[in-house]
Amino acid sequence: MKTVPALPVLQRLGAVLVTAAAGLCAAGLCAAAAPGDYWLQRYHLSSTGWDLDQDGDGFTARQEYSWGTDPNVVTRGLPSLSVARKGNGIELSWPSTPGVIHRVTRSQSLDAWTLVASIPGDGTVLRLEAAIDDAQTFFRLEAAVPTDGDGDGLSSVEEALLGTNPAVADTDGDGLDDGTEVFVTFTNPLVPDPAGATIRGLVKTDPNGDGDAADGLPLEGARVYLDSNFDGVYQPGEPQRVTGADGRYEFTHVRPGVYHIRQELAPGQIQTRPVPAVSPVLDGLPDEVVNYTHAAGGNLPVPYGVKAVPGVVVPYIIFPAVAQEVSPTVVLQPIGRRDEVPAAGIWSFNDHLTLPRGASILLRFDETIVNGPGADLVVYKLTQGDEEEATLELGYTPETMVPVTTISGVGTGGSSARPVDLGAYGVTGPVRYLRLTSLNNAGVLAGFEFVGVEAIHFAQPDAHALEVVVVGT
Repeated sequence: MKTVPALPVLQRLGAVLVTAAAGLCAAGLCAAAAPGDYWLQRYHLSSTGWDLDQDGDGFTARQEYSWGTDPNVVTRGLPSLSVARKGNGIELSWPSTPGVIHRVTRSQSLDAWTLVASIPGDGTVLRLEAAIDDAQTFFRLEAAVPTDGDGDGLSSVEEALLGTNPAVADTDGDGLDDGTEVFVTFTNPLVPDPAGATIRGLVKTDPNGDGDAADGLPLEGARVYLDSNFDGVYQPGEPQRVTGADGRYEFTHVRPGVYHIRQELAPGQIQTRPVPAVSPVLDGLPDEVVNYTHAAGGNLPVPYGVKAVPGVVVPYIIFPAVAQEVSPTVVLQPIGRRDEVPAAGIWSFNDHLTLPRGASILLRFDETIVNGPGADLVVYKLTQGDEEEATLELGYTPETMVPVTTISGVGTGGSSARPVDLGAYGVTGPVRYLRLTSLNNAGVLAGFEFVGVEAIHFAQPDAHALEVVVVGT
């Protein structure tokens, strides 16, 4: 795996060094959170609110934490003991909650209570046999304060919420303990994580505001974060670091993708590097035909397809059998109506490139396409010719491209759009290059009738942030 930093940098962010990942604990980044911190974060509570009754149900946040209940939802009652005769004694039973340590105590005076048993809950009905004598005896069910039995910074209640093993610090065995994955790397503690990349940097002051931090001093306590949704504002859950006395920060186990590194400016601070500017807006269309390779066996010995006829009021009629010489750059245009096939062979607004079998086209995007929800890019072909097929390859560079899928018209219901979800094909890294290679000469115009492509999810440039691209697997 390698990383590709893209300057300019953010004010107060010195040069960013991106290296291979180092051991997390060796780098001094083991989880520093305490048991209960994740529970507070999960339910959007402050550490000062442990003794408050958030939902007005009569139970404080501390009690709800111990019992494993939701502090924002009214709790109608806590588990209670049921008693049944069994032999010469009794059997106590109660519904348990995963992660909760249930304590059963007994007393004959209601003043002094003795512990009978301490049993971790597993979501089932727990049972406990107890001997009794002729004296009056009372039993009580309590919830102990959750503890961190495996030393990973998470209590048994929090581990139950996460689904991790409360007896094993590193549930998924990837070298990162569960608390570190939750609080530091923001990775899934149930899924082994690859070593990934490491992003390191330095935050400094800029005394004379000239954009050169050479005369500045390291800034302690600055929050630096990865702007995961590219909105320019820190959101809870986005990976963050607070700089130490030396002004340094470090993000480890960074997976392939595009990262905008930003810092939160304190009142009175201004950004000097880069100078605040309007960020360019990208359109999602490819920006360059890097290569076109023609192939014999098609309609013409040169690139061909159908040309649009701008300005024609009366539809210009040409029959699809008449292939026309076109430039491969027609696929860089906005899609518009170019993907439509009207009735009666009226092709005045169609403009596309037909790829005969074996022909290929390599496109480059200024955009860095990323994996988001649903389709990440859309390939357009003419709606006719379901049997036409082409292989699709994607990559961050021409040298790192991999086959992803076959684009065809089968099962598309006549739609010209072929949506591509990167995640569905295992593409986790960023994409800037796309190649299509025709697989046959189907259709009247022999080959794959390629209209164009649009990127849906991509990282918009941000003039105020440092962009780092991590590529690899």
